[in-house]
Amino acid sequence: MGHQFFTVAGSWIDVIGLIAAAIGSTLLIEEETESTLRLVTIGEGVQVVGDALQAIGSTDPLQETGDWIEAGGAGTSSFGVALQMEEESKLEGMRLETIGDVLQALGAALNASAQEDERIATANKLESSGATLEAVGVIMRIHGSETNGQTVNAFGAWVQAAGGVLLALLETQELKKIKKASPAARRRTADNRKKT
Repeated sequence: MGHQFFTVAGSWIDVIGLIAAAIGSTLLIEEETESTLRLVTIGEGVQVVGDALQAIGSTDPLQETGDWIEAGGAGTSSFGVALQMEEESKLEGMRLETIGDVLQALGAALNASAQEDERIATANKLESSGATLEAVGVIMRIHGSETNGQTVNAFGAWVQAAGGVLLALLETQELKKIKKASPAARRRTADNRKKT
């Protein structure tokens, strides 16, 4: 049951980061300030921790790989957004943010393909779709469509956050089922030992 704890804890930590980044991305539609860029940077950084914990808790190699890719993507996005605080490194920062978003989309897609539970796969697909939209938004910004690009980016951040919340709720529900089943399973095992 220890690995499920890491998965659930990582999912909820990821949610905190996803929501912080989504709030920051939404605020950036109106005005780009250092504090809103920092909020996105911190949110992406928190996602790194959440994704890493999920990778540690994973028992499936494909899912573990997906989680590590997501963690790497969130770290890359965080660094890219941090670079955007300085005008001379803004373009480089946006390019890195795009790469990070693409990695997050790829990692979430791998996680979706590794799932037997269709609900969990759907949550991962939402995260992947949201990260893809974020990447599209940043590409739009690189090509001069600042407001529209930031709007698409913020929408993608909220889609990704919705997927993260759904995933955390489902992972928590799964852990509760395991905890409830554990005492009964232990009693059956003890009863079987007495019979032999």
